[in-house]
Amino acid sequence: MKNLLSGGLAVALLAGAAFGQLATDIGSIDGSEATYNRALEGFSGLSGVGTNVFFDVRPFYVNTTGTYDILSTQTDDGFLFVYAGSFNPANPTANGIGSDDDGSGGIGTSDVVGLNLTANTQYYAVTTTFDNGVTMDYRNDYYGPQGASVIFGNIPAPASVALLGLGGLVAGRRRR
Repeated sequence: MKNLLSGGLAVALLAGAAFGQLATDIGSIDGSEATYNRALEGFSGLSGVGTNVFFDVRPFYVNTTGTYDILSTQTDDGFLFVYAGSFNPANPTANGIGSDDDGSGGIGTSDVVGLNLTANTQYYAVTTTFDNGVTMDYRNDYYGPQGASVIFGNIPAPASVALLGLGGLVAGRRRR
């Protein structure tokens, strides 16, 4: 798995529009990834075609509750899934909140639109292929409310955040 975040930033902001592009995730499914039996669109069961597909998982969260879209373009026939809370490749029908095979651009696009995301909740974007044994490059563009942020990675544990805050207080006191 190779991933490149737009501009090398893990957080991207857009100003000036009520709804606009917030972040981009560019990656490559190159055959080095794990495989799984992907879900069907809508998470109603497991695919009979994509029984051993490569996949990339991108954990993310948002800082603003609202409606978001993820639009994906791929160099082959791809599939995009979004999960809330957790993603388990051994149980790919659990926790799914959005999926798309062929988006408005046809084969090679996937549009997961109208996602109602809650601030500081862990989500996972899973980009995969339609068929087994296929590799491809992809670009996932995240859209949402003005002033919102899409943060790639896991939500920091509350204890970690508290320790970081305490470390800042201690460092601040030593400088006096």
